[in-house]
Amino acid sequence: QKDQIAKEIGSRLHSILKPSTTLCRLNENEFGILLERCNSGGGNRLSRTIRSIQDCMKAPINLDQSSFYTKASIGVAQFNNHKSNSDIMSDANRASVQAKELGANKIEFSDNKQNIRMAAILGTESELTKALNTGQLQLICQPLIAPGKPKQRALEIKIAWQHPRRGLLTAEHFYPHIDNLELIRKLGKFILHGISDVLATVPEKLRSKQIYLHGLGESVLNGELVRECIDTLSLLKDSNDPAQPMSFIIDIDDRLLANLSHQNLNTLQQLHKHNVGIAATGLKAVTPYMELLSLPGIQAIKLDMAASPLNENNINSYNAMIACYHSLNISVIAEGVNTPEISNAIKTSAFDYLQGSQIAPDHDSNPK
Repeated sequence: QKDQIAKEIGSRLHSILKPSTTLCRLNENEFGILLERCNSGGGNRLSRTIRSIQDCMKAPINLDQSSFYTKASIGVAQFNNHKSNSDIMSDANRASVQAKELGANKIEFSDNKQNIRMAAILGTESELTKALNTGQLQLICQPLIAPGKPKQRALEIKIAWQHPRRGLLTAEHFYPHIDNLELIRKLGKFILHGISDVLATVPEKLRSKQIYLHGLGESVLNGELVRECIDTLSLLKDSNDPAQPMSFIIDIDDRLLANLSHQNLNTLQQLHKHNVGIAATGLKAVTPYMELLSLPGIQAIKLDMAASPLNENNINSYNAMIACYHSLNISVIAEGVNTPEISNAIKTSAFDYLQGSQIAPDHDSNPK
């Protein structure tokens, strides 16, 4: 029975890991996982993988009319150029032993800095869970304006947190620090359930038929909310004027798109089938991201101007790249236009839309 249980655990682990991840069975009840590019996927790929491992262990293993329940003690060691392979294995084994000593379903890192970071993440998640239950979260929207055409606009809806000490925090200030997939799913449902009310509060002069949804991407990409997302957005489209159809585009961080599982690809195909578009966000280089073009449903990319400021020396490179995307019917949006310098330099660019505090302020859909 022990071998059958181990085989079932191995099968579950294989189903949740990305194709680029190496999985092996080390002994009777130990598995080893080699995870590459741990800083990708929003910067939290490692801890999210750990969460997925723990989640996949929750369901009982049914054998010979009996149910067996398992838990994982996880030890983590990070490779660096100063350690050999045997050193890494030794560090991981030592961390695993420490995790077992702490009790079932525990995680321990060989690097204490990682343990401190995990504690900080858990603190943020605990605060966010309380915020979700006490009305501190709200949806806000921000116009995206076409350069030189102020009446041509799109609208982005995003989640914000009215923090009791730090004031209003938009998604980019706290989403990167969330690892808990269940919390991410709850935030996604919060966004889906609030879209209709938010659109009803938008002033006439800011309204648009093209709606970008920020903060929803990961919860939908994981597959848990994809059906609810499609149904909700379809209802919103059906309630709109057929002569002026509304389109929805979901923002997904490019680092998540770079590490897609088969399940993720299936989700993108479902969204594309139901005319829900995808915008790849967080891109920082001028060079075209050609690998994104093979993904189903990519309708737009968003370039982070704060990370790659546009100026008179690189404006031609930007315009050439934008022309490349336009030839493939992909819109290009400049996000993070938050300084006068970037705002002035971008006026002669070929971007489809501009977004940022220098372009249009956020609209509070839930004014106090």
